[in-house]
Amino acid sequence: IGAIYGTTFPVNSSHHQALKELGEGLVGTAFWNGQYHEAFEHASLPILGVQWHPEVSLEMLLFNKWLEKFF
Repeated sequence: IGAIYGTTFPVNSSHHQALKELGEGLVGTAFWNGQYHEAFEHASLPILGVQWHPEVSLEMLLFNKWLEKFF
């Protein structure tokens, strides 16, 4: 996520739940308030997950940027 957007960027986060633990091989890469995972990536595979809603903000074309970066 940081390689795509930099270290600070706005997100459309409208959820009341958060990830407690990440699965094996997953690394937290973006956080809200320094503790809640907003994004995670797999350590070696092109797997990316987010807690916010990139489809709501047109400027957050996450899927296209992910494709450009990895493929």
